Amino acid sequence: MYQLGNLLLYMLTGETVDGEEAADRARVWEALQKVEDNRLRLVIGKMLALEPEERPSMEQAITMLHKIYLEIE
Repeated sequence: MYQLGNLLLYMLTGETVDGEEAADRARVWEALQKVEDNRLRLVIGKMLALEPEERPSMEQAITMLHKIYLEIE
């Protein structure tokens, strides 16, 4: 889930937060601020949670992203 969030972050901003950067929550927050859509920023932020149990399941992530997609149309 983390890597999917990281991929989405990269696609939207050109930035990633990998390795030691993942533990630097200020760095993650800085990168997330470049995501223009607040809803996407929130979902990606959840996907990039440091602790795996705090991240959404794949089903939850797809549901959240699908809802955003439908609202954009």
